[in-house]
Amino acid sequence: MARHSFATLAGALAALAVVAPAGAQPSSGSSAQGAALAARVSAAYQRVPGVKISARVGLTALAFTQTLHGGVVTAEQFEGGTAGSGTTTLIGVQGSPTYRRQSGATCWRALPTSDPQTLTDLGHPFLSALTGQAGITVAAPQRTLAGWVLTLRQGRAALVLTVTRSYLITAVTATKPGQAIERLTIRNLARTPPLLAPRPLC
Repeated sequence: MARHSFATLAGALAALAVVAPAGAQPSSGSSAQGAALAARVSAAYQRVPGVKISARVGLTALAFTQTLHGGVVTAEQFEGGTAGSGTTTLIGVQGSPTYRRQSGATCWRALPTSDPQTLTDLGHPFLSALTGQAGITVAAPQRTLAGWVLTLRQGRAALVLTVTRSYLITAVTATKPGQAIERLTIRNLARTPPLLAPRPLC
């Protein structure tokens, strides 16, 4: 995801990278049931061709569309902006640079890798393994009518994943003392999502 938006949504987006793939070892203090559910979630995304992730931070609306292959992000489209200020769009494909079209522009500009808006998820698993980091624990899951609620903790921060019976995440909520609650909504797609083509170039 774009670095600037990742920083803005650090708590909630981090939850997507905390779920461990099958075989990963949970941190000390994690629930065995929670770690097992996390592994099933990761395995389920091996078969998901794409996701749409949306969030709102203050007056800013953010939307990500990601193409997945075997659980790896191979292409991504980002759209973000506030009412009255227009929308900035970013497009990236694995192995190629990120292209940006600013509000009102008629062409796309390739960004250097050092640009803070460069999409950083390309070529990486949608659910990267970060459970080996010190202090991250997975709590015992709570059953719901639709599936489970899985809570991950690091220090005083809590990341709450809403998981369906199909082991897919539909929402992520992050809480941390002194910071506003952040929430992502995830739509899991049955088909590869169409993305914009960055043409013409500037």
